[in-house]
Amino acid sequence: LLKNILKLPINLQREFLRAFFDDDGSLDFRLFAQKRRIKGYQHNVDILNLVGKLLENLGIRSYVDSRFNEIVITKKENIEQFAKEINFSKGLRINGKRTNSIWKRSLEKRRILSNLLASYGS
Repeated sequence: LLKNILKLPINLQREFLRAFFDDDGSLDFRLFAQKRRIKGYQHNVDILNLVGKLLENLGIRSYVDSRFNEIVITKKENIEQFAKEINFSKGLRINGKRTNSIWKRSLEKRRILSNLLASYGS
């Protein structure tokens, strides 16, 4: 799959990305710190670079932060494109009971993303 995914139809690339971000993705949305980012964690930097190429195929700019083994999507236009092209699966929630949870409650990732985008204003 990883060797051939760039050759697969765009709809399958999109599904791979949704599965990746559903499983290994998070939202960093902290207005007080001016943070609005979508991040995906993966120990294998080659996979992060592949995810970056797949995102680019959908018009989404990102960068790999190898210090934290993350791919990061910033800027309103890229986050909007992520929401339009990929988004998170319906009903997928963050675990608010994790000790390091900033939310302290289970929230749907789609809802957090929607609130993040709304925070930009019009």
